[in-house]
Amino acid sequence: MEEINLDQAKKISSQLRFSRDRPTNNIEILEDAIILSKLQLENALLVTEKITPKIYKTIKNVTNRLHIENDIIEAFVTPSSEMNATVFSAHSEHCAIIIHSELIEKLSEEELSFVIGHELGHFLLDHVRQENTENNIESLRQKRAQEISCDRIGLWACGDINVALNTLIKLTSGLSQKHLGIDSMAILDQMRKIDKESKFDRSNSSHPPWFIRAFALFHFSLSDFFIRKNEEFFRKEQIENIDKRIEKKLDDYIDNSNYTLNKIVENYQFWYVTTYSLRDGKLSKQEQKILREKFGDQKLERLINILSESSQEEVNNFISEKMAEAKNQLQNEIPQDFKKISNDIKDFCSLNLK
Repeated sequence: MEEINLDQAKKISSQLRFSRDRPTNNIEILEDAIILSKLQLENALLVTEKITPKIYKTIKNVTNRLHIENDIIEAFVTPSSEMNATVFSAHSEHCAIIIHSELIEKLSEEELSFVIGHELGHFLLDHVRQENTENNIESLRQKRAQEISCDRIGLWACGDINVALNTLIKLTSGLSQKHLGIDSMAILDQMRKIDKESKFDRSNSSHPPWFIRAFALFHFSLSDFFIRKNEEFFRKEQIENIDKRIEKKLDDYIDNSNYTLNKIVENYQFWYVTTYSLRDGKLSKQEQKILREKFGDQKLERLINILSESSQEEVNNFISEKMAEAKNQLQNEIPQDFKKISNDIKDFCSLNLK
């Protein structure tokens, strides 16, 4: 029997963390989690070996596979028609999982293992103790990456890619097994029909679309770690290559197609280049050429009109105001990536504008 050790489970989970799921040191002891745990004892059914033996056994099997003690977890079942589960934790050695009753009714024991493993992934990777209540672009991107990490823990917990994909099918459709076929891999075929050039904005969700989650799970299931069911076969380079394929899929369908983010970045770059160009109070032909090539004729013409119709003082105040607005907007939406974007446009100006 493999060693039961929470620290070991956290170490393995960290190795499986998706590349865009950035770890943070900003871990809090959340008092709300303590209050919620007490409320569940009064308003939901506590999972125990005597009252809910099948659910209890499923959770025990999951904790054994993930190398953690069963008593680290408290699980509750709450009445709900939604197929959902959530986890919260007040400290690093205990968590509580809330399972909606509809999940129990629709999922097999193996499929429930995937969901429980997924929720435990949030605990093992310290997602649940991070203060991340903002819904800016960067925060939502981080939350989507966390879901991909936790799907891997769910797959580790259930041990079968077909079970994991079938769970996604049920979560996506709300259907029970009597309406579904046996070829869960066929879900991947539907993804080929989805137009990545669609103008539909997928960036406002905290979860990746089901088809990206299915794609990510399938490719992770081809790793030596998963095939051998043994962390000794973990290959960092192999996981990095898998992550690159998933990153490309996210870029194709969500992150690089994020119209709002692209506009915010472009707006900051425009006013940065403009500010840099007007250091001497003039806009040379070379500077106009660069602005036109990078931002288009329309933006340049508007800028030239402002310069020609305003006094130097008015121009300075206007440019400073626009620069400050663009900087604040970018910092608010992508605080962690702001420095890189700022340095990139600074380097661009240094190389191209004398």
